[in-house]
Amino acid sequence: MPRKKTLNSLANDIENAVRQARTETAKEIVYTLQDKGPWWTGSFAKSWVVSTAPVQGGELEREPNPPYWDEEAIQAARRPRRRERPEFSVVPIAQTLYIGNASEYALFATGFWGEKIHHFQNMMDTKGKRVTYAQHGRTRNLTPKIFPQPSWYRIYLNDTQYLMRDINRAFRSKNFVIRKTDRKTTFKSKNYTGNVGSSGQAYNYQPKAYLDL
Repeated sequence: MPRKKTLNSLANDIENAVRQARTETAKEIVYTLQDKGPWWTGSFAKSWVVSTAPVQGGELEREPNPPYWDEEAIQAARRPRRRERPEFSVVPIAQTLYIGNASEYALFATGFWGEKIHHFQNMMDTKGKRVTYAQHGRTRNLTPKIFPQPSWYRIYLNDTQYLMRDINRAFRSKNFVIRKTDRKTTFKSKNYTGNVGSSGQAYNYQPKAYLDL
């Protein structure tokens, strides 16, 4: 005969279920960001990581990208899009999980705050022209699957068919029931770091390429 559970174990059961669902949420978000975000060589997409500390750009060393003036090298460097679910341990609810992009050009590729990088026009160009992601798209093909492409990351965060859908899908996979409400999810601009919280409070977004759960 199965042993009956008491109310004393309810809190632990709920906490464990939420921990599992939050872990699945982080994996689901990374999986979608890899699929919907920019992809050329795969370096940017593969730089999405889950961590217990804020993720900073430039933390991962990658092979250097081809120079902007070398169209042949750029085309040769392109790789098929291939998503991978991150693997990490379930952590206590009190421990914040951060999802961020550790590539050195993370802020540029998210196209959010006018972050600029240099475009060198030819082999002899030592200064280059500083351009935003939107300006970059005027002379180069952009690859995000979310349109308009220069705003892909902003749309992912704000459009309910992306971020909130990933959260809902992850919680449903752990047998949570998602009920629709009239509560609107809002994002507030800040000017220091970049978080999106997944609590019941209003989402706070700040300029860095990571989310917190």
